[in-house]
Amino acid sequence: MLTWDAPSDPDISHYLVRGTNITSPDSKEFTVPYDPDSEPNWSDMSVSANVWNYRYELVAVDFSGNRSAFSAQPDPSTGVPGIPSRTTLHAAVPNPFNPRTLISFDLATTSEVDLRVYDIAGHMIRSLINAEVRQPGRHDVPWNGQDNAGRTLAAGLYFYRLQAGDFVETRRMTLIK
Repeated sequence: MLTWDAPSDPDISHYLVRGTNITSPDSKEFTVPYDPDSEPNWSDMSVSANVWNYRYELVAVDFSGNRSAFSAQPDPSTGVPGIPSRTTLHAAVPNPFNPRTLISFDLATTSEVDLRVYDIAGHMIRSLINAEVRQPGRHDVPWNGQDNAGRTLAAGLYFYRLQAGDFVETRRMTLIK
C-alpha cells in the first residue's frame, strides 16, 4: 500500500502511479482518483510475486491534463526523497539471473558515467553506458546477457563496473542457463 501527502493545489483531477518491476524493463501506470476528503492511498493488487521487486513513482494530474514531475525516490541511506547523499553501485537484481538483470546506481552529483560489463578474464564485453552525463538520483540499467555484438553469452561469472567522476566500484553477477 502506498500513501502520500495530499497536494495543497485544489486543481488536482487524479494521480498516476507507475509501478516498475525492477527485474524486467516492464512498467504499468494506474489511475488513482483524487478525493479531497480522504488521505491519498493506493494498493497494487496486481503484484503476484515478491513485492520487493517493485518500485513505484507518483505523479499528480490537474484538470487541464498537466502532470507534475514523478515523485523522487527515497535515498536508501536516509529514507528521505531527493538527491542521494552518496554515489552507490547496487547489487544486480536478480543475481544469479537468466536471461536479464537490472543494474542500479545512485548519483549524488551530476557525473559523466561509464557502466561496463567484464568477463572473468577482465575483457570488456559490454558497454551499457559510455561517457554519458547523468543527473543526480537513481538510475536503473537492464542487461540482457549479451555482448556488444548482440551475442548471447555463456553461463558464468561476470563483473560490472561503474565509474562516475572519481567514484569507481566493481561488483559481480552470475549468468545461469
